[in-house]
Amino acid sequence: GGANEDEARSVKQTSDGGYILTGVTKSMGDIKGDFYTIKTDSIGDTLWTKTIGSNGADKANSIIQTSDGGYITAGYSENTIAGRNEAFIVKTNPSGDTLYTRRYGAPNDCEAYDICESSDGTYVWAGKLLISGKYLVWLFKMTTGGWYQFANMYGGPYGNTIGQSVKQTKDGGYIVVANTTNYNNHLGDVYLFKTDINGISSGTVVNNATGVSNFGNTYNKSSLQISPNPSRGSTCKAIIQEKKTTNILDARLIIYNSNGQSVFNETYKINSSLNNFEINFNTEKLMSGLYLVEIITDNNKYIGKLIIDHN
Repeated sequence: GGANEDEARSVKQTSDGGYILTGVTKSMGDIKGDFYTIKTDSIGDTLWTKTIGSNGADKANSIIQTSDGGYITAGYSENTIAGRNEAFIVKTNPSGDTLYTRRYGAPNDCEAYDICESSDGTYVWAGKLLISGKYLVWLFKMTTGGWYQFANMYGGPYGNTIGQSVKQTKDGGYIVVANTTNYNNHLGDVYLFKTDINGISSGTVVNNATGVSNFGNTYNKSSLQISPNPSRGSTCKAIIQEKKTTNILDARLIIYNSNGQSVFNETYKINSSLNNFEINFNTEKLMSGLYLVEIITDNNKYIGKLIIDHN
């Protein structure tokens, strides 16, 4: 690095036993940031460095060595005219000299976070694309020369879903992991999906790492509020924000730990107001950690997350 801020964001071992690193430099180029790539030998001594970028911020997120001995880097570049980012892909020879650059996504906001080489020599990258005010995963396949082959979007209408990592699988398809806020009160979850060789996915399984799988349409994931959350005391309040016509309801409250085991199961008689109903429950005997709270009534199911911190 240099006198200003510099970041490493990706590193791979190269075929010669050395390493290739990429990230962002504000010391070697534009003060807003440029792609910064460093090639080292096997003990980390620098063999060469390269910077590339435009007038706006340019940030590299992922680099791999390609089968031709060169390198390909995925990141994003600020489109200073449109005021949004574009996915920015840079292909180099083994010495780091640029062979071509490609930009994708304009006029929508778009960023690439990871890239891999397919068995046929093409390149596939995953990132995010802004559509109708929400980010979707964008899975983009390029030819060896960097031209479009396919581009598919994945996610949901309620929150952001951002692709973080992509790898090709033995059957020729791709496995992608992303972050999403589409489920469970729009809190962050892992979003994992598998595609075929053409980037087509038949669907996504959501299990929130608890063993409670495939919530489906029977769950209301937006109206459950848990307070306080994180809980540092002995009691919590679950508030269901829905209008009710009856004054008394039976409801079962089940709490699952991170292994999917039920650690709390009680049935309550609850009073409801015009716009919501509440359940007060005790968390004193539960250890610190992340839990899934499920509430079942006679006509609906509700689900949300609870963090307990007794420290």
